[in-house]
Amino acid sequence: MSMPIITSVVTALFLLLAATGASAQSKAQEFERRTPVVVAVERVGPAVVNIQCQRRAAVTHSMFPGLYAAPQAERDPKTGEMYANTELGAGVVVHSDGLIVTNEHVIHSADRLQVTFHDGTKRTATLLNSNSNGDLAILRINEPGPYACAELGDSDHLMIGETTIALGNPFGIGSSATTGILSACNRQVEFQGKPVFTDFLQTSADINPGNSGGPLLDINGRVIGINTAIDKRGQGISYAIPINRVKETMTEMVVPELAAGISIGLDAVANGTSVEAGTITAAGPAANAGIRTGDRILSLDAHKVSSVFALYVALLGHREGDSINLEFSREGKSRTVTIKAVAVDRQFGTKMFGMEVADLSPTLARHLGAVLQAGLPAGVPVVVSVEANGAAERIGLKKGDILLAVGRLDVRSTANFVSALERYQRNGGATVRVLRSGKLLEGTLNLNQRDG
Repeated sequence: MSMPIITSVVTALFLLLAATGASAQSKAQEFERRTPVVVAVERVGPAVVNIQCQRRAAVTHSMFPGLYAAPQAERDPKTGEMYANTELGAGVVVHSDGLIVTNEHVIHSADRLQVTFHDGTKRTATLLNSNSNGDLAILRINEPGPYACAELGDSDHLMIGETTIALGNPFGIGSSATTGILSACNRQVEFQGKPVFTDFLQTSADINPGNSGGPLLDINGRVIGINTAIDKRGQGISYAIPINRVKETMTEMVVPELAAGISIGLDAVANGTSVEAGTITAAGPAANAGIRTGDRILSLDAHKVSSVFALYVALLGHREGDSINLEFSREGKSRTVTIKAVAVDRQFGTKMFGMEVADLSPTLARHLGAVLQAGLPAGVPVVVSVEANGAAERIGLKKGDILLAVGRLDVRSTANFVSALERYQRNGGATVRVLRSGKLLEGTLNLNQRDG
């Protein structure tokens, strides 16, 4: 009578062991499929965005033509102007407050910006600053965070042949990943026979139209570059801006004096993994609070300061008169002081260095004989007059020159131009980039010489 019971128990046990074995085998197979590439993409994917903007249909970018498909144009019923909604490219969140790095040519002349995350979430964004000469731009998501952000690597210690992963939005079809190897470092790339960049990373990972602005990762999921261009002469030749140059440029883009118009009276400097107070403005907020050169800055309003970039980002949300709690250490002892943000002391007016500058308008353009070129943002600064033997004339500036950049920073208004000059004054000089009759020209302005 007991045999059927024993048989059924044995059968059940056998089925259980078989199911357990199948489950273990399935898990083992899944583990084998979860390669480091899969883990890296899963880790960074939430920080990668697709960028869409609306811009005038006539606008194209000249540095890297053909990187994205021609947009479908539509007419604005109110203005009659032709605009295009285009899936332009990609970007990567580099700070939890919603700061995004991308290529300048991706957002060039955009009127409206929208970013879409891998889960379909859409957010609007604002251009914070850009550097067209280095083809980099930094955006800020308008809605408050925190947002998932990517870890930035070190492009000075890469190995030729190591695995690379390119994330982006090819042809506007959606988020995707491609893999390859690091083929070379410090590649010189030319445009129209002239060197444009000399430090590009070369990878065999495909960077298709729409991948521009997205991150190039190492096998550990750290961003080692920003995908930028392809060489159409052959397959598997793609280029990315090394992340160390990106970090240096984006830090300058968010300097509070420029991005927020405020100051706390100190320049921050990196010292290894620490952030220290560099030059202290006499009688400024930091000096009055007892901060000295060399003090290690630990946090600002409870935000940990892990880099100069992080310190400057923490200051972006502040305005003149705001109280700021700054924690620092000296000789191993930490303390917290409260300082007030002050407005940047405007040293220059619209007349400076032997020239007069004003925002360009159609009326002023007709007066100067300047050309309002497609792709220029409204209100760009233009040289209205130049004094004889002044600093501006000595570097060859002329009436009607459209001012595009100072140093590494693009300028979009007279106030923006003045702020950039004041920022670079401590260096004694700055490269000024202008557009004249369709040609780009550069000269170094002596900022210690205050003509006019």
